[in-house]
Amino acid sequence: MRLCLFLLFIPFLLISQEFFPGTLAEPPIPICYNSSVTLSFETLPSSNSNEEYSYHWQKSWNGTNWFDIDAYENPSETSYTTDFLNTDTYYRVLVTYSDITLTTNNIIVYVLPDLESGTLKSLDTLCINTNEIIEFETEPFGAELSWGGFTDFSYQWQKGIITNVDIGTPAPIEWVSVGNNTNTYNPDLPEGIYYFRCLITSLHGCGTVTTDAILVQITECVNSNLTELNSNSIIIKSINILGQNNNNGIILNIYNDGSVDKKFIIE
Repeated sequence: MRLCLFLLFIPFLLISQEFFPGTLAEPPIPICYNSSVTLSFETLPSSNSNEEYSYHWQKSWNGTNWFDIDAYENPSETSYTTDFLNTDTYYRVLVTYSDITLTTNNIIVYVLPDLESGTLKSLDTLCINTNEIIEFETEPFGAELSWGGFTDFSYQWQKGIITNVDIGTPAPIEWVSVGNNTNTYNPDLPEGIYYFRCLITSLHGCGTVTTDAILVQITECVNSNLTELNSNSIIIKSINILGQNNNNGIILNIYNDGSVDKKFIIE
């Protein structure tokens, strides 16, 4: 009886030893968030005959539970272009030869986090001829190999010149590139009211994002006529000189003692 069982299994053993399912090539680098990559075999399947192979690609999000890739996505070939990925994903191929199916090695496609611009620290006023700087409140993040740190990005600062402050009219902004490729900016500008923003570019080819703008008044502080308000002062009128329907505002508050102050609002 044992001899019969042994002889029964010999054909399977001989065929399986002659059939190699091949190996998949590891992706060389992580890919950007919401992008795809083409996967292929590093070593093709091999056997001792000319019988054709069939391929069925599978994917997994944990390397344990596998899901068949739909036939319309899978050309049953030795390469496969993934869909747009937002998380790390495993892949393997089931290779069938002469009614025997073997599995290739598992590979993982690493996906970088989404590129986020961070936020600039809000400022009301900067004084001329000082070392005051515009800087980040929250660092840029994502699309980086080290998952944190200013060195994985390039920076382009821009100033926005307000070209129209007529009451009730939206304020068009003319953007001009300024500053160096650093994560801070020291504005050397004449007195005035400016918007500032920063363009953040991934060094790993994952695009560019832009921070929200901040509105800053640059003034000659030593000659400033601003005085400390009396705690008993009452606002008798407020005017948004950029228009009441504009989310971004330069608010002039007029007090009952004749004093005036400015507030800057940006949303």
